[in-house]
Amino acid sequence: TGVSLKVGKLISKDGEPAVIFTNRTGRFAAEKLEHGEYEVIFGDNDEFRARFEVPELPEPGLVRLDAITLEEKE
Repeated sequence: TGVSLKVGKLISKDGEPAVIFTNRTGRFAAEKLEHGEYEVIFGDNDEFRARFEVPELPEPGLVRLDAITLEEKE
């Protein structure tokens, strides 16, 4: 499914969900993410999900991740 111009949730393993919004190409940006595992969730019923990891960096900076693929919740 495409996620162009969609609202979703970004959830860290230990934290509160943050609201995210994708641009026309389906990309989103998030600030001040710590090293660790995250999940993004989209859909009216939270049915589309993907997990990714933010790598540990020697100093703070921009991290560009490869494309993530959403999977439909069963």
